[in-house]
Amino acid sequence: MTRIVTIPWGSAMLSGWLAIITGSLYLDRDHFRFAILGNEAGSQWEAVSFWSDISIGLGVAVLGLLLLRRLHFQISNLYIPLFLIILALIQIAPLGLWAMLGLLSGDTESWEGVGIHAVNLLIMMIAAIRFRSLWNSSREN
Repeated sequence: MTRIVTIPWGSAMLSGWLAIITGSLYLDRDHFRFAILGNEAGSQWEAVSFWSDISIGLGVAVLGLLLLRRLHFQISNLYIPLFLIILALIQIAPLGLWAMLGLLSGDTESWEGVGIHAVNLLIMMIAAIRFRSLWNSSREN
């Protein structure tokens, strides 16, 4: 696992897959039931499905850019960190919401959501920073 995070390509690929998997967890409707919302449970599905569509789309875009780059297409190293930063930023809202729900209720589902989004945020930021430093070093040469 450590090797994946230390290589920019591996951490970017891991970020893309994590975005797709996390988005898929929300589309499932069986993984996160939002039972903590009580009578309001179900009213959040439009926003949740929009978020998961964005997450899956950005994850596919990152993997596609990595594939094109691997096939020696001229893809600017600026686009991959940009998509990774956007992926990291969209983790903040669900992370905050799950943390707030977890503090209010102590529900294990909430803390599972916090854990998933915190790990995603960390890995995506590491990948973006490493890719950005790779881009800066390639510009200097």
